[in-house]
Amino acid sequence: MPRRIPDFPDAYYIWNFIASVGSIISFVSLFIFLYLCYLIFFRNYQSNSNPWKNLYFYLNIIYKKNQIILDVPKSGQYFFQDPATSFLEYLIVLHDNIMYYLLIILSLVFWILYKIITSFLESNKYKGFYSTVTYHVNLEIFWTIIPSLILIVLIIPSFQLLYSSEIIDYEYVTFHVTGNQWYWSYDAGCDYDAYNDLSGGFDSNVVNDSNLEYGGLRLLESKPILLMPPRNSIRVLITSTDVLHSWAVPSLGVKMDACPGRLNQITFDIKRSGFYYGQCSEICGTQHSNMPIEILCADLIWYFKSYNSSR
Repeated sequence: MPRRIPDFPDAYYIWNFIASVGSIISFVSLFIFLYLCYLIFFRNYQSNSNPWKNLYFYLNIIYKKNQIILDVPKSGQYFFQDPATSFLEYLIVLHDNIMYYLLIILSLVFWILYKIITSFLESNKYKGFYSTVTYHVNLEIFWTIIPSLILIVLIIPSFQLLYSSEIIDYEYVTFHVTGNQWYWSYDAGCDYDAYNDLSGGFDSNVVNDSNLEYGGLRLLESKPILLMPPRNSIRVLITSTDVLHSWAVPSLGVKMDACPGRLNQITFDIKRSGFYYGQCSEICGTQHSNMPIEILCADLIWYFKSYNSSR
């Protein structure tokens, strides 16, 4: 509608009224926001009775909607989840490059098969294209050397990516993960005190269907959840107490076996805040599907504490 004029035609009245109401709401909410910032930073309100309670509820909705869009599997999904780590970003690029070669090879193989079949059916004899590609020395050399070269082209970036996943930054936060039948145990020692009120380690179990909130994620939510800092180098040490498990979070590009008597390691960096979900990816018994992984990565420490205490 027209702007910067003292009056509006009648046709624009209702839209002008709606815009005016929106401006008033924005103006009032600015002062509410500043007041809440004052309380949280200068008055250190963090109890259940603090003014952040309603804000926490809405932030929870925002985070849940974020993870529903980004970091959980969706019905009919056939591609990667949106990457939250540099490793998964590079892995997707490598996957796309490999698929490019695979499509070319697949097209070539199907074309050769088609020509061989049609040539053989038409002549009923070993003639034509079929006889051309049979016992052809130069062709045999060609499709022995070319695939080898393609494998070399693919293996170089694969090794580079594999090596990068093992590089450890000295500025990292270490988490210890232990697989049990059928739950995960987490411990981060002194590193954990900055992000959680829980002292020492804790066991994380699946949220039963009867305890799920409306819109909850069945067999993906756990309590309590693992809290991690964003934009930090994370090192996870993984082991098991009984059988083989596998700690896997697709949106982080993380999957590492938990082996009894062995300590495996994986490193990654989480680039954005949000909820991340995974499951045990090794068949470990009758309740294998009841070993979800839920990670909350957020900047605000008070949000970390209040969320886990509510679970």
